Amino acid sequence: MKKVDFGSKYQFKADSNPAVGQYEVEASSKAIMNRSVAAKIVSNDNAYVRTVEASPEPGQYQVETVTFAQNMNKVDFGSKYQFKANSNPAPG
Repeated sequence: MKKVDFGSKYQFKADSNPAVGQYEVEASSKAIMNRSVAAKIVSNDNAYVRTVEASPEPGQYQVETVTFAQNMNKVDFGSKYQFKANSNPAPG
């Protein structure tokens, strides 16, 4: 196996790009969009799209709030675990 290490210390290398404000932006024809963007608006006639259901008018909705376990008679955590030995032979 060859030598395995974690690499070396980071070495700073300055780039050759000009500093901020030391360059001029040239307007080239490639950077400017010559044609306008067009869109076509069509109606949705798809039969598989669900229709929007109408909301009830003010005051016509269910006033009583149904809470969790409102209609349950008895809720508990069950009974304590009861050990039942089986008839299998012991290991070995």
